[in-house]
Amino acid sequence: MNLPALLALLAGAAIATQASMNARLGVLLDSSMWATAIVFGVSFVAMLMMALASSLQTPDWSGAINIPIYLWFSGGLLAATGVGLFYYLIPRMGLG
Repeated sequence: MNLPALLALLAGAAIATQASMNARLGVLLDSSMWATAIVFGVSFVAMLMMALASSLQTPDWSGAINIPIYLWFSGGLLAATGVGLFYYLIPRMGLG
């Protein structure tokens, strides 16, 4: 098996596992919105630590001013909406 296929398999397993676990967090907190906020907060800290520890080249921030503003926010807003709805719907549909 090649590396991209293995990584895709791991990504799918991680998404399925975290969806169920975080939906359960939403049930226990009685708030899928707070569960989503907590998950995104932990994700932010984890990704920031990985980015800072990474030996990869940092982005060229000098051109950041030219990036359309919707590209800075739309992905995060859509992800928060999708993930939040996911955590809300999973226990109500009998999946978590």
